[in-house]
Amino acid sequence: MRLLLIVFFVMMVGELNAQQGMSKTTKVYSDEGKLQMLISYNPSCDCRTYTEYYPDGKIFAKRTFKVIEKKGEFIDGEDITYHHDGSIKHYKLWKNALPEGRAYSNYENGKLEHEEFYNGKYKSGTWRYFDKNGNLLREYLFDGMNNSWNSKKDDVTIKHYNSGKLLHTETYKNGKLFKSDKKETKIVTVVPAKHNTELLDGKKLFAMKCAACHSFDKGGYGPSLKDVTKRRNNVWLHEMITNGMKLVEKGDKDAVALYNQYNKKKHLNMEYLTNKQVQAIIDYLKKQD
Repeated sequence: MRLLLIVFFVMMVGELNAQQGMSKTTKVYSDEGKLQMLISYNPSCDCRTYTEYYPDGKIFAKRTFKVIEKKGEFIDGEDITYHHDGSIKHYKLWKNALPEGRAYSNYENGKLEHEEFYNGKYKSGTWRYFDKNGNLLREYLFDGMNNSWNSKKDDVTIKHYNSGKLLHTETYKNGKLFKSDKKETKIVTVVPAKHNTELLDGKKLFAMKCAACHSFDKGGYGPSLKDVTKRRNNVWLHEMITNGMKLVEKGDKDAVALYNQYNKKKHLNMEYLTNKQVQAIIDYLKKQD
């Protein structure tokens, strides 16, 4: 509770200085006195940068948001997560809350894990996925401006590889298998691996969908999730994970309190997750309590 009050206080101070047109850097500390986050406001661009730290002081993540007076803020700039050794783990550039250019992830050994490309609000070019040894696993070939950046129903050609050698090719139309040179095929709905609707591993889903804003040992960009399944029921957690803003709009007192406490940052809409995926995340949260 004390940490949440500290976060709320410094965010309010940062907001006040932003409105006054002043540069301001605010430090947020843990109960143990360790630096958790720097919140920096730059009036020249009306932007705020959040820099998060590992417990030993090394940078964990850095994200930039555009500040809109009386409306809050949206991601606009570099979104970077770092491995503990300082190398980049995930990188994505945002412009007006839309991904732009090349986004990528690296393994801890420095090898490229995957790369993807965006043009405007569309997926573009060739997306590639590799194993930890650098061998090509899959290629997603997007043709033209047909696929929205957050679409689950893509027109895409997927090439599958084994140790860099092409195995077979599949073509999808509107997310459904249209053509394949594989001997046995079946119609499935497919999207890039990190959005795979068949993924039911709660730990992996949490890492991909939640870990950028939440942890179990400290508050940060979002509240700590320690003991959250003891404090909230299953129905509430399901609604918050899929679309927390609906809870806020309905006037749920807990959701509204968190929304206000964390500087009115909007929770990501993840209604594309299936019920089984959401429950997998909740089951993983229960194991951490």
